[in-house]
Amino acid sequence: MLFLLVFISVYLLARALEPEDSYETARKNLRNLVAERRHLAQNADDRGSERAEKRTKRFFATLDTKMKRTSLSQRLFEWLEQADLKLRVSEFLTIWLTLTGAAAIAGFALRGVEGSVLMAAAGTAAPWILLRKRVNARRRAFLRMLPDALTLMANSLRSGHSFMQALDMLSKELPAPAGSEFERVVTETRLGVPTEESLTALARRLGIDDLDLVITAVLIQRQVGGNLAEVLDKINHTIRERIRIAGEVRTLTTQGRLSGWVISMIPIALALFFYIMDPGFMSPLFTSLLGRVLLLCGGILQLTGMMLIKKIVDIQF
Repeated sequence: MLFLLVFISVYLLARALEPEDSYETARKNLRNLVAERRHLAQNADDRGSERAEKRTKRFFATLDTKMKRTSLSQRLFEWLEQADLKLRVSEFLTIWLTLTGAAAIAGFALRGVEGSVLMAAAGTAAPWILLRKRVNARRRAFLRMLPDALTLMANSLRSGHSFMQALDMLSKELPAPAGSEFERVVTETRLGVPTEESLTALARRLGIDDLDLVITAVLIQRQVGGNLAEVLDKINHTIRERIRIAGEVRTLTTQGRLSGWVISMIPIALALFFYIMDPGFMSPLFTSLLGRVLLLCGGILQLTGMMLIKKIVDIQF
């Protein structure tokens, strides 16, 4: 009995002299509780974000379905594919309208109605200009890689590989955009899409005349037979000559393009010069109705002249 009494007393005294353990245990339990609550809250937020994302996807899918029959939607879908932008048509139009509205509000806050109109016009044109620039840049990049791709494909066919094996090699050896486009053709074919349809979709997606020539030759060879490697060599020579001649034409028309830009910028430069030197001299153009009409007519004529000069120096062959 004495032994048990001493043992219990020592044990209770030791527990009383070590409050840190109890504190640490309580803090650990509290930490676990907070972590559990946070995990539950995060899961709830994730489920809420997933539901919001699903609702957004359904909304844009519904818009795409309603706009699918319009020619504008089909053309815009082709441009988005050519630009390799992972956007729906409805998403691009939503971004476009949002940017236009934001630009109009910002312009109105800065310069009133005139600023709102100018900023809205800039916000309206900017997405389309950037989209077309991306499409053209991607086409030029693909066209620069096309001769090397045809050389690799012809050599692969001569070494005994099949046409699909040659395309698979191109998808691995070439950088984007050529490599990614050929990889898409290979993937579609492996998923059961006929090779002819995949190649036709590639030609439609990029819209390059030289690529149309290559795909047409490949499709004819698959129907009637023949030496595809030799055909590709001849097409490759033709494409290289076209690229060389296009470079020479661009060099010869550089002076005309530069003259067009200089002539187009001279009125704008003079207007800025006079406005800086004597703002009162130029103020009637911006304050009076006649001046604004003259500015509008001058801007329209200026844009028309730039378009005509660009049309003249843009030689098609």
